[in-house]
Amino acid sequence: MMGKIDNTLSHDRDWAALKATYDSDGVVLLPGLIKGPWLSSMQQAVNDYRKLDPGNGQTENFSRSPWRVVIRWMGREIEAVQKLVTDSGVAPVVGKLCGATQLKFWYDLTLVYTVGSPYGGSPWHHDIPAFPFRGTQMPSLWIALSPVDEDRSPL
Repeated sequence: MMGKIDNTLSHDRDWAALKATYDSDGVVLLPGLIKGPWLSSMQQAVNDYRKLDPGNGQTENFSRSPWRVVIRWMGREIEAVQKLVTDSGVAPVVGKLCGATQLKFWYDLTLVYTVGSPYGGSPWHHDIPAFPFRGTQMPSLWIALSPVDEDRSPL
């Protein structure tokens, strides 16, 4: 449990417009939310954690398909992930956008695509069938750890 969050943010963003977009579309783009040391820390954490991949099929933490490695549950073991969730300031942003006064971190998932992959990234989808929850307050935060555009890992 992350506990109560303070929804009084002073970032240079139009929070009313972002919340209205989130309420109507279910998604908002927040460029630059994670940057600098937080971004570097997560990139390093993923690089280091990938070294634990046995590479011989699916495990609880690793699975693979052509051109992609999927990593689950890094937050159970890796302090950098835990600190991103609790200390980086992303929780108040998520809380403000979805109108929550408390958040609980449930799951982290990292997708690593091979450069030059014909796979082309993740098709538009939703993960609701995979979540064992009901309700309207199940926000997801997607963070790109490398440059993303229409040609590189589009969602």
